[in-house]
This record gives sequence, C-alpha cells and structure tokens, in this order.
Amino acid sequence: MPTLRDIRLSRRRYGKRVDQRKHALGVALAAISHVASADFLVKSDQCPPYPKLVRPHLPGAKHKTFKGRGRSGRLVRWWLSRQAQPCRAV
Repeated sequence: MPTLRDIRLSRRRYGKRVDQRKHALGVALAAISHVASADFLVKSDQCPPYPKLVRPHLPGAKHKTFKGRGRSGRLVRWWLSRQAQPCRAV
C-alpha cells in the first residue's frame, strides 16, 4: 500500500491521472458485443457503474454481481493471522 508520501511524490512528478476505467470497459464490451451470444453471462463485483456500462453493449446478457474483496479481505487475513499466533508460540 503506498504511503501518503509516495502519493504526494507521484503527483508532483506526474500530475493527477485521468480515470479511464469507464472508457476502457466500454471499449472492451463494444469489442466483444458482436460475438457474444444472447445468453451471455457477465460476472463482476458490485461496482455501481458496471450495470450502466454493460446494458447498452450487451442488452440480452445476464449481469451477475458478487461482493468485492476490497478491505474486507485484509481484515479477514488479519483476523486469521491473529488466530494462528497461539499455534506458532508452541
């Protein structure tokens, strides 16, 4: 995880970066839209912009969302490491 110092240094060197994720996802979906079948299944995390981007390019596709790993994954790993400490002490 970058520190605040790293982020400030990066912004000073390169400036703020434009977020191009929505555009890139739209381009990727447009590229596969002509080969996708009618019963196509799109799986993604629960990011709010995704359904709005998938629907225009793949109107007949099913869009199934899953809970993202995000910070909860780190908390689970931390909790598991704390549970394993008594085993290591022996």
